[in-house]
Amino acid sequence: MKHYTNGYCLWEAEATARLAGARLGFTLIELLAVIVILSLTLGVGITSLATIDNAARFQRARTSILDLDARARLIARRGTPVEIDIQRADGTWTARVRRIETGETLASFAEHGSIEAELITLAQPQDGVRVPFDARGRCPDYSVRLQHRDHAEEWAINGLTGWVREDWGAGR
Repeated sequence: MKHYTNGYCLWEAEATARLAGARLGFTLIELLAVIVILSLTLGVGITSLATIDNAARFQRARTSILDLDARARLIARRGTPVEIDIQRADGTWTARVRRIETGETLASFAEHGSIEAELITLAQPQDGVRVPFDARGRCPDYSVRLQHRDHAEEWAINGLTGWVREDWGAGR
């Protein structure tokens, strides 16, 4: 029951006084619930970051190899015999454009880590794969397959035109 004195409610005053004496803060259950929610959120976030990093590596490797192919075609059309040389060793693979006569590297790309690159349509000599370009900027057709655990990407490069046919997600 509310009692009013001079327009002031005594019941509200008593309730306010009780709240003023109460301790402010979290209970142990509330704190544990917050920790569980944060842990779940961070677990999902870290997994997503690993997926994003792997996708970025694939994209960087793909772009770099196709860029090297375009550079090799351009250099060959200017009269310099070149080849794309792809090597794998100790978890690292490198692709480079180099002069056939001197072996001088004109452009290169290296990928370290767990992505493996496989050239699958060319005969693979012991020391790697070489794709030679003639004076018209043409080469044999070749394809590249990148694989990392359960994710793989494959694309075929037309030696005459340089056009790329993609087969994303091959082997998933």
